[in-house]
Amino acid sequence: MQRRESHALSFEVGRELLLILPPVVRTMALVSMTASLNVAELLGLRWKRLNLTDQVQVVGAEALEPYSVAVREDYYRGKFGSAKKKSRSRNLPLSRSAVDALLAIRAESKFTCPDDLMFASRNGTPLNERNLLRRVLKPAGA
Repeated sequence: MQRRESHALSFEVGRELLLILPPVVRTMALVSMTASLNVAELLGLRWKRLNLTDQVQVVGAEALEPYSVAVREDYYRGKFGSAKKKSRSRNLPLSRSAVDALLAIRAESKFTCPDDLMFASRNGTPLNERNLLRRVLKPAGA
């Protein structure tokens, strides 16, 4: 079995990429870069599992620390699922820049109910990871 070589962006290339991406995709990339989330996890994030305040919030039966996000599900190949490994179900701190970007996205979005997706299409449905790659990320990297 052959594994593909993984590639990581330098900080400078990552910063340049963030400057040219559209706002929602820029926020997704920023959260991914600063909180180590993969695309499936980003697409499965819901507002109810996000704490953008300086106070601890109770989400379900657990406490969510200030400025953090709880990763509990993902959206992969058109299906929602729970985090497959226990290590992927986690609470992650958010950087100040990620918090500011998420606040801006929430202020512009029509879909801000607790069960709504943080990164949703115009119709409130999950974004398609293949379309994001083909229509936005690959052209930005060219």
